[in-house]
Amino acid sequence: MLQLRVLVVWHYGVILPFMQEGLSLTTIQSGYLGTMLFLGYVLTVGLSGALQHTLVQKMFC
Repeated sequence: MLQLRVLVVWHYGVILPFMQEGLSLTTIQSGYLGTMLFLGYVLTVGLSGALQHTLVQKMFC
């Protein structure tokens, strides 16, 4: 599952210039969008590990 998330984040960087052009975004707006996507990715990956650990403990203990 982690490989899929990395692939999605990597592909986002590839399509960002086309999105910027198509949506008429400034460079600052594109940077903000990329930063928010990265922070969301990091938060999701971090929380999913903790959530999985908690759920496994509750299910099997």
